Amino acid sequence: VKPAEVKSADGGKADREPALKQPIYLQAGSFQNVAEADNQKARLAMIGAEARIQQVMLQDKVWYRVRLGPYQRMDDVNVLRAELARQGIEAKVVKKD
Repeated sequence: VKPAEVKSADGGKADREPALKQPIYLQAGSFQNVAEADNQKARLAMIGAEARIQQVMLQDKVWYRVRLGPYQRMDDVNVLRAELARQGIEAKVVKKD
């Protein structure tokens, strides 16, 4: 999903906020079953959001996180989160990949 272009009253592009010091990521789910993570990744791809699956070990259990990013601008993140919410996908902001 590409961020929507915001136009100012004079018809020009609105000023974008400066880049963040550290990139941020979105997490669109964490699953104990890799098939569920793959399904979420495919669902995101169908709406144009490129995601990847990150395997992690937490409390002796394997989890598969579905991550998007990195993003350099918070306005890009907010636009994407709003689009995901419209599709019924909750995405949380995470600071580290």
